[in-house]
Amino acid sequence: MQKIAMIKDNFSMAILHYKIISTNISSSFIRDLLEETFDKYELFQRTNDIQIISNGGSEKDKIK
Repeated sequence: MQKIAMIKDNFSMAILHYKIISTNISSSFIRDLLEETFDKYELFQRTNDIQIISNGGSEKDKIK
């Protein structure tokens, strides 16, 4: 069975990035998805704070 993980902007409701995986989704998979999204939209260079809202998964503790 395949699974999909998405990064969505809650303001515009746009899907910013997604990946499909056929194995279990791990925290490192979600961390990598977030990093790819930040790279894609050059969010690491922003000087304003970015608020990340999650479902309480462990990946939020691994983002630097």
